[in-house]
Amino acid sequence: TTPDAVFSIAMTSLKTEDTFDPNRVKCVVDNCGYAIYFSRGLIPYNKSGKVKPRFPYMLHLGIQGYASKFLKIYPELPPTPLQLEEDLEQLKVLEHGYKMK
Repeated sequence: TTPDAVFSIAMTSLKTEDTFDPNRVKCVVDNCGYAIYFSRGLIPYNKSGKVKPRFPYMLHLGIQGYASKFLKIYPELPPTPLQLEEDLEQLKVLEHGYKMK
């Protein structure tokens, strides 16, 4: 993890065949590589509803690393609305204000 991130994630480019698979978690990051959001749906989703072949959609590989001090905090964090809606623990981390990279 980076000094200000409590959670590390592994990502790769999203393959066309995984675009609408809810079991393949998609991720959006900011310009510095920090996670902004995770979803089982395609993100970002543009208003045309079409996949843009040249857009760099990202796939979360499911490999995660936690800062050791955060492992003591994480179990105490209550579930969050986005975590429960998407069924993704990464959203619990983000909704509580922690950073991932």
